[in-house]
Amino acid sequence: MTSGVGGSGYSYPRYLAALTGIEILSDGVPGDTAIQGSSRFQNAINRVDPDLVIICLGINDFLRNIPAEQSLRHIRSMLNVAEKSSVNVLLLAVPNPHTGRVHDVFLEIKESEYVQVDLYSLTDVWRNQLYRADLVHLNKQGYRALAESLKERLEW
Repeated sequence: MTSGVGGSGYSYPRYLAALTGIEILSDGVPGDTAIQGSSRFQNAINRVDPDLVIICLGINDFLRNIPAEQSLRHIRSMLNVAEKSSVNVLLLAVPNPHTGRVHDVFLEIKESEYVQVDLYSLTDVWRNQLYRADLVHLNKQGYRALAESLKERLEW
C-alpha cells in the first residue's frame, strides 16, 4: 500500500523486488489516507492472495490533520483483515512530518503472530535530507536505501 511518489519512476517496491527476486505488487495510490487504503484492503487481499503485505500509510493523514485516533482505527482494521486472512504484515511506521520522529500512533500498535511493526526503517531514511525529493517524499536514492533496509527485515 504505497506508491513511491518522488522517486522519478523508482519506488521501494521496485528496488525491493530487484534486491530479493520476490514478485512485489504495489497497490498504493498517491495521496492515500488510512481510510482510503483501508477501504481497498480487503479486495486487494482477495484479489492477490499475498504471502506478505507491507503497509506504509499515515503521512498523508498527518499532513491533512486527520485525527490520529481515526488513522489508527483504519490501520488496525487493515491489520485485522490480514490476520483473519492469515496474511503476514510488515507495517512501516511513518515519521511525523512536523517532528521527524516516528509518529506516536505507531507506538500503540502491538505485534502479533501475523504483524511486525517496523518503527525505524522509513523514519531513519526519511531523516536524511539527501534521500528526500521534497519535504515528505523520498527520492530515488532514498527508496533504494529503504529497500535495502527492508530486505534485511524480510529475512525473518
